[in-house]
Amino acid sequence: MFQATNSRMPASAASGTAAAPVTYAAYQGETVRLTGGREVPAKAFGPVRSDDALRRILPESRPHVLEVDLRALGVTDFGAHRQFGHGLPVVPAPLELFWNDTALPLARYPNTGAIAIGAIVEPGSMPRNGDYSNRGGRFKYTDPRHARWAGVADVWLQGYFNHGFADDKIRVAAIDPVKQEVTLASPHMYALGSGQNYNQYVALNLLEELDEPGEWYVDAAAGRLYIWPPDEVAAARVTVSVVEQALVALDHVSFVTLRGLTIEEGRGLGLSIEGGSDN
Repeated sequence: MFQATNSRMPASAASGTAAAPVTYAAYQGETVRLTGGREVPAKAFGPVRSDDALRRILPESRPHVLEVDLRALGVTDFGAHRQFGHGLPVVPAPLELFWNDTALPLARYPNTGAIAIGAIVEPGSMPRNGDYSNRGGRFKYTDPRHARWAGVADVWLQGYFNHGFADDKIRVAAIDPVKQEVTLASPHMYALGSGQNYNQYVALNLLEELDEPGEWYVDAAAGRLYIWPPDEVAAARVTVSVVEQALVALDHVSFVTLRGLTIEEGRGLGLSIEGGSDN
């Protein structure tokens, strides 16, 4: 197996012609991966040692959760969660975890279904109507579980914060368990609304909610990955994504064919084609 990280095909080397096209292909019977990921060996998994992490993990989950020191594997850039959704640019993903070529779910609450948005206290600014004052909205939460997340950094909510066609992922600025309110760090495109059956969200990126097989979480400050393995670690191929830019870029080239290649595990585009023809 050939494995290359962040393979890019420069225009000077990649372009072909109608009479002399260029093909990049896997050799017959061989597997070729162009990957933006880094493998995590089975020996890197071990018990959770941090007292702070153990305090945050639910007691019933602690016997199942393992940790990996990502920095010891040379992974030091964990990416960043970014807002995305209706009317917003496409952004690179943060570090993701793959188990036997399947992306595993980030620790979330609830595991199924969603949380209804409560009464709107402050709708926040509305970029759709030209209000770019960047004021995040505030609303009453309807699930007492939120109190457990008060003071936790980098919590994100993903859902339908006003219209049913406009989903969004927005960072939490603060949770007030006394007032039972959530303040968002940035606005939704249409400001906040509630009262419809689709005005719901899920909470993401919470070590406090790592509570079923397959879920995981990265503590960027500590450089540690926490996971409840979905099956035996020793029998699995485990990788984390590390590359944000396109893994293969065909920039203003022509008559290029890619065949039999596995392009995988990047944080951004697997394949980017700009300009050119007959590719």
